[in-house]
Amino acid sequence: MADIPPIHSMHEAPLKQIKKGLAKSRLSHAIILEGSADVAIQDLALHIAAEIFCGSQNPCDKDARIFHLTHPNIKVIESSKSSIAKDDIIALQHDFNQTAVEDGPKVYIIFEAEKMNGYAANALLKFLEEPHANIYGILVTQDALSLLPTILSRSQLISVKSVPSQLVFEALLEAGYERQPAAIASVLWQDVKRAKDHLDLDEFNQLLDQIPTLLDFTKKPQSVLKKMRDLWPDLDRDKPMVLLFLDLIMLYLKDLLYAKLEVSDKALFSDAKLTLEATAEHYDQATLVSMWAETLALKEKCEKPIHLSLALDNWALMMERGDVI
Repeated sequence: MADIPPIHSMHEAPLKQIKKGLAKSRLSHAIILEGSADVAIQDLALHIAAEIFCGSQNPCDKDARIFHLTHPNIKVIESSKSSIAKDDIIALQHDFNQTAVEDGPKVYIIFEAEKMNGYAANALLKFLEEPHANIYGILVTQDALSLLPTILSRSQLISVKSVPSQLVFEALLEAGYERQPAAIASVLWQDVKRAKDHLDLDEFNQLLDQIPTLLDFTKKPQSVLKKMRDLWPDLDRDKPMVLLFLDLIMLYLKDLLYAKLEVSDKALFSDAKLTLEATAEHYDQATLVSMWAETLALKEKCEKPIHLSLALDNWALMMERGDVI
């Protein structure tokens, strides 16, 4: 047992939840494990895998090979690159279509699942849509909302945070902030002070008010590029503001997907619910997924030296056409 990492105090509740699901044969074949490094979230993923291999056996005699990543029935994807590509997911599917070396379940773990690009996420979604009886997936991420809503809807979410976003949200409400901005800020920053600092910025509140109008087709159609330039003429001069703008666009696109899936009650932009539902009618689901993926790709490019103005213009044109550049 010396080779097996200890169970963090915050691991006990989620492991109990996993054991309960196994005992009742109700454990989801896809688990999204959300948490930060300070709660040893990757260790928890391996402990969950060990519980799956033990089944309903109690106590669980955990196999140290799981924690060494040498168990033949475990596949781990952890990318040192800026993103996890479609080829990584295809290789995973290929491996799991082969005959198992050992009897028992197969488990794949994707560390930093938020690094999946749009093509990888879509490939994984197809895998999730046809679950095999003895295959389990664990997607480890610091932010579950960075994953496609369609992946979220097919997975069991287990959130382990040192400061849960719900507590940040409640603290912001108690401090007098409105519900919608408090909900969005609590998702973006798991820290009350940082959330308050942004909520007190006029620029942030203007973004919240104006972003729903960018893709609003309930009125006379207008160029997305022109809207962006009219609303934020100096946006490309401030890279941190561009990154915040893209984060909020991604949240809004997810809200559009929620509306498309008829679960708009989950939307963070709750004040724009009617606009959300009307705008969602303008797009099909695949287009929204592509737009989200391209927005994520632009955010990743912003980490490198790029021509911000040109990159934003190309992105806006893609949003306007609803296709991939």
